[in-house]
Amino acid sequence: MCGSYLLIKITHQAYGLDLKPSETFLEMENQTISANIAYLSFKDKKKHHLESLFYGNRKQMVKSRVNTEGGGDERFARESDDGWMEVELGEFISGDEEDDHREKKMNVDLLPEDCFAHILSYTSPRDACRLSLVSSTVRFAADSDNVWEKFLPVDYMEILPRLVLPLVYFSKKELFMRLCSPVLIDQGKKTFSLEKSTSKKRYILGARELSITWANNPLYWTWKPFLQSRFTEVAELRTISWLQITGKINTKTISPKTQYAAYLIVKFAERAFGLDSLPSEVSLEVGNGSFKSQGTVYLRWQERKKQLECLGHLYFLHRDETLRSRVSEGDGERFAREREDGWIEIELGSFYNDGGEGKEVKMCLKEVKGQHLKGGLIVEGIEIRPKE
Repeated sequence: MCGSYLLIKITHQAYGLDLKPSETFLEMENQTISANIAYLSFKDKKKHHLESLFYGNRKQMVKSRVNTEGGGDERFARESDDGWMEVELGEFISGDEEDDHREKKMNVDLLPEDCFAHILSYTSPRDACRLSLVSSTVRFAADSDNVWEKFLPVDYMEILPRLVLPLVYFSKKELFMRLCSPVLIDQGKKTFSLEKSTSKKRYILGARELSITWANNPLYWTWKPFLQSRFTEVAELRTISWLQITGKINTKTISPKTQYAAYLIVKFAERAFGLDSLPSEVSLEVGNGSFKSQGTVYLRWQERKKQLECLGHLYFLHRDETLRSRVSEGDGERFAREREDGWIEIELGSFYNDGGEGKEVKMCLKEVKGQHLKGGLIVEGIEIRPKE
């Protein structure tokens, strides 16, 4: 980096030099590369009292005419070692320095492949994919097994034998990308996947993996295939008064240092009834009560809610209010929402997995206080995924 300076001296008889700032600029190849203003006086020069009285107003008027657009800096003359005064006009990069700067920028391609791969392994899958566009050398390192094995879970070799259908892959990157789509594990009772941007683990516990009260009694529940489900069968509620669905997972099986949330995945049959007469209670507990969250949710979808608002609950209005008074509100009311896959999800709670000693996470939805019949709820499972 080079600088250009004007060398001057100011005599005792000097006058009018600092009434307004002078404009300084540098041009290179007919292009202005630096534009600023400078005062032809010392920054700490003391003004005479009479001069200030006479010229004070005039200086402000003159200075207002100076064009300082473009973010130019205000500069002052300073004394150099040889006794002269110097005024900086600007800075520029010389030809040799520019070539050297360009060489330094290109030197990333000269790094050993294993060195660059090691650096990339400390980034994220998203960063590795972006950096692979820099050059062919970087792309070769970014696609290496050394990088993508770091993005895979530390226990991925234990997970692969649990797959229902073995995966065919020719690189660790290809394996990672395949695991970003949910795959069935544990005799088809769960799905496992990775988040593509962060490589965090996600699980869905199928209905067969859940504890559903009286689920094996055909008077209350029906197990059947469902075309839109990722599992071979789902549980559909026929009619029951005691509704309770519970799922469990160990914190050792999910990603450490991550905030997770659990969601019940359901659909409502056309014949659904009694599910929204009063709110269901949802809860999530970690360990032996070391952490617990509670709330309530209405098992209804938006269209059904609008219909109920129009009808006004004329007959059951007083009864509904009586029933709702028995439900503990907990952390607050939650709502069902539609997923991208067409199912409806209900948040049961969230928790932070610190990655320490393995603890059991218990997730639950229940409605046991109303004593009224309800039916038409189709249960696919519970998803445990990193919370956004």
